[in-house]
Amino acid sequence: LDVSLQNTGDQPVEFLYSLMDVQDDRGTPLSASTDGLPRQVPPNGDPFDGTILIPIVLLDGAETISLRLADYPDQSVNLAIADIPIMTSRSTD
Repeated sequence: LDVSLQNTGDQPVEFLYSLMDVQDDRGTPLSASTDGLPRQVPPNGDPFDGTILIPIVLLDGAETISLRLADYPDQSVNLAIADIPIMTSRSTD
């Protein structure tokens, strides 16, 4: 998943991506990692682009995924996205 984080608040926001909760539409927890996303998002309003990586083998049979992530340690900022459709390109050969 390509993602972009932006903090338009007045305080930095810190995330521990190891605490990110990713599940498929059957409620199965999925292992995910990130690439290019900062641990701390400063309050400058600049976007930070990165990727959330989920091994495709874990997505077998799933139609959507959901993810949740709260800031650390306060958990006052909660990011949640539900029902992200899974699109795979399949060869027709």
